[in-house]
Amino acid sequence: MTLFQPSHPSVFPSQRKAFTLIELLVVIAIIAILAAILFPVFGRARENARRSSCSSNLKQIGLGLMQYLQDYDDYYPWQLGDNIDNFGDAANTANASTWLTKVQPYVKSMQLFRCPSATDSTTSPPTTISDTSYLVNGMVSAVSASGAVHEAQLLKPSDTIWAHEFDNRVRRVLIRPFWNGTAWTSWQNNNTFNNLHFEGANLLFVDGHVKWKKRNNICRRDFGLLGSGCGVETVTATRDPEIVLP
Repeated sequence: MTLFQPSHPSVFPSQRKAFTLIELLVVIAIIAILAAILFPVFGRARENARRSSCSSNLKQIGLGLMQYLQDYDDYYPWQLGDNIDNFGDAANTANASTWLTKVQPYVKSMQLFRCPSATDSTTSPPTTISDTSYLVNGMVSAVSASGAVHEAQLLKPSDTIWAHEFDNRVRRVLIRPFWNGTAWTSWQNNNTFNNLHFEGANLLFVDGHVKWKKRNNICRRDFGLLGSGCGVETVTATRDPEIVLP
């Protein structure tokens, strides 16, 4: 006689197996280690993407600058001061006459003048009409029509910076370095200059190409200034006639 045998083993109760406390702690520790390894990688990847976006902005601005030069007899844009507040106020002619507002019609966008890594300034916060994080070199873009620089005056266009970076988005359009009455100053005397992307910055050169350089490797000669100093400096300098003719 054949005894009854269940068709499925699950008819009989089975003992459940659960994680022990030690096993659970090991799993948590592994997850924490992986997170500690991967989060910086993800953060660096995100900053690399922002740096690429910023570089693209400057390339577009450079193309706009080249078109501006063609329309204005190869003279670089100038503005009425080294620090123009509320530059987007078109009703105020003095405010609206800046290097940025002169190049903007050629690029058709205000968003290009803001680096995605820059944060809002607390002392000069951006507004809906005045918002930028880029500076231009006063050695090339002068502060008056009479001092406007011609393209032929630039002897080393591939080595001379036209636009560089500020780590704040501000409502002011700036020229740095600028002429203080006796010498050129403030090309990189502040930790907020050219320190956005991995201790360096994207730079737009006067020939239109864009390059990333570490801040400590950005030198006064890159701005057309006399001397061999590099990195953050709190001194003034004069024009280097081998780079930019007077």
